[in-house]
Amino acid sequence: MLLLALALSLALCVKASVTNCAPNSVFQITQLVLDPPTNVVSGQNVTLSLLYTSPVEVDSGTITTSVTYNFLPLTPTVAPLCDSAPCPIGVGDHDGSSWFVVPTGLSGNVVTKIVWTDANATQLLCINMNVKASWF
Repeated sequence: MLLLALALSLALCVKASVTNCAPNSVFQITQLVLDPPTNVVSGQNVTLSLLYTSPVEVDSGTITTSVTYNFLPLTPTVAPLCDSAPCPIGVGDHDGSSWFVVPTGLSGNVVTKIVWTDANATQLLCINMNVKASWF
């Protein structure tokens, strides 16, 4: 899923956290875990386990991804929700898990915020990831 083919640019050793940044969103996140959560090696796969419950059907919307690298904001990206999630998203439990490969070459702090909204700009979910990369 494109959801987390993000700009999580990391180096050799990583400490990471992931949180629900809007617990009152329409979708209720029931599981949110990065694996492995620490000591990621460059080139390694990292899995984001995202399970959520939707009380409504959603057939369109957007995903906005905002990234800050070493406290400098990068230009946010906005993409159609249905490019990353199978639409329509029906009422019930869903698995939005994905994975990415840790790239090499950067060190420092990367904060990524991902917000899903429906066609009426109602926030469906919000995920915040904080990754600290170092060379040792």
